[in-house]
Amino acid sequence: MNPLNPTLPPLAQGDIASFFALIALVTDPKACAERLTEIAQKESTAAETIKQSEVVKAEIAADRAALAAERKKQATQLAADRQAFQAQCDQREQQINERVKATEKLNAEAQATRAEAMKIKADLQARLDRVKSAAA
Repeated sequence: MNPLNPTLPPLAQGDIASFFALIALVTDPKACAERLTEIAQKESTAAETIKQSEVVKAEIAADRAALAAERKKQATQLAADRQAFQAQCDQREQQINERVKATEKLNAEAQATRAEAMKIKADLQARLDRVKSAAA
């Protein structure tokens, strides 16, 4: 690179137009004041928009926190409901098993009573047959 003849990057057509627009703006005090006023208005509008976006971000964060708390509460309630339902099912299962045992006990007692009744019937039938044969 030659320090006496520096190479400049090529300029685009838009760069040249922007440069001349800047010169025209700086040389015209009225246009410069209008442009500064416009920039100040846009800056205040942007600052207001930023404040509003911060408020919205805070609302979103609060909504997310509320949603997370609601999910946690719902998960806790669901776990409690499941546990209560399981306890209820276990209790019903125990009641059914107790009824099955009681039914089996009653069935065994009925079978024993039936067997005893059959013996008594057979004994009475034998006595009746002996009475009939003795009478005949």
